Amino acid sequence: MLPTPAKVAALPALPVGRPWHPARSMRQGRTNSTNGCRIRLSCFVVLCARRRLAKPQVNQVCAAKKSSQSAGLVLAEEHLEDPRLGIYKTNTRNEELEQIETYKQYLEEEALKAIGASAGTPCSVDVHYSWACLERLYSALELGRGMILGSILLPAKNVSPEQLGLVRRIGEFGSGFSQCGTTCGTPKCSNAGFLVFQATSNLIDAGLAIKGSRKNFCRFVVAFASKKLSNLKGPFLVINEIASSHSLGQILRTAYHFGIDSVILSTAAWQLLDSRAMRVSVGWGYHMEFHVASSLHEALRELQYLGIGLFAECKESKDFAEPIGPSAEADWALLLGCESCLDSDAGNALEISHVRVPCHLSGTMDIAHAAAICMYELSGSSSLKQ
Repeated sequence: MLPTPAKVAALPALPVGRPWHPARSMRQGRTNSTNGCRIRLSCFVVLCARRRLAKPQVNQVCAAKKSSQSAGLVLAEEHLEDPRLGIYKTNTRNEELEQIETYKQYLEEEALKAIGASAGTPCSVDVHYSWACLERLYSALELGRGMILGSILLPAKNVSPEQLGLVRRIGEFGSGFSQCGTTCGTPKCSNAGFLVFQATSNLIDAGLAIKGSRKNFCRFVVAFASKKLSNLKGPFLVINEIASSHSLGQILRTAYHFGIDSVILSTAAWQLLDSRAMRVSVGWGYHMEFHVASSLHEALRELQYLGIGLFAECKESKDFAEPIGPSAEADWALLLGCESCLDSDAGNALEISHVRVPCHLSGTMDIAHAAAICMYELSGSSSLKQ
């Protein structure tokens, strides 16, 4: 019996070039059913894998919280509104800026009190970083360098017991700022004086460090002020025009190696004395004393009046200084980037000697390398203080 036209139209379309067979249709049905089961099984496996991955992350956060609380540290993510932590933030709201400025003003006042300076003295408040700098800062605070430590922010992990011990020791020099006007001794209280924060996640993801920062570096707030020129002792560095904070940090590190810890800066150079400069100096800048001169001409005249010899870099072979001799008692001051000051009428009235810096090609030696050569020449011909 032949099928009717309606039954023929209801049959499924057959692939071209291949005859239809009932067994093949049954196999295709089983294959489609098997594929559906495989898809459902794959989704189940992925869901279970995600749950297994999520549990260790939660466990890590819980472990970080327990370790921080047992060590007396404050969890950073739970105190994001605290101005002592807000100073680390990369993005701050307008209502937070006023509290952060109040905190900075408090640190400035403490820095001025530490050295007995009057109001209006230039002061630097910045977020510094790296474990090496924190260790140098601790030794500088032990020597009474007059710097103020505001707070410390630790990374979520990779903090060794030695580093944690350093944090506890340096915490004795911490500043006692309090939002409520009093200092309480409970580390977990958001109104406690000096706080050591620790993040439970990546500092960059938490918005407490800029992109590209070292994830395992500690961060800390430091404040220090300009000192009087009469409080500094020679030999001196006088820095006016300099390209970057990196170059300034190189000069400071080399200067401290040669026993120079008195630095006179122009207002422009003082603005470059930031956390980057201290990091490049590997923290030795904390052991130095700085004076910001509103007028370099007056500062140079005062140095010359005190009998301190003024020396500047000279790339030419004429008029360079003769060796002073190791028995000379007079201190000296090396002028860096002061060409604009020396070319003026006031600069022409000063008695300037020159240190020859050999250079075969112009532009191949920056100010940091030239300063190193000059300090080497001058330190070898004068008696530096121990």
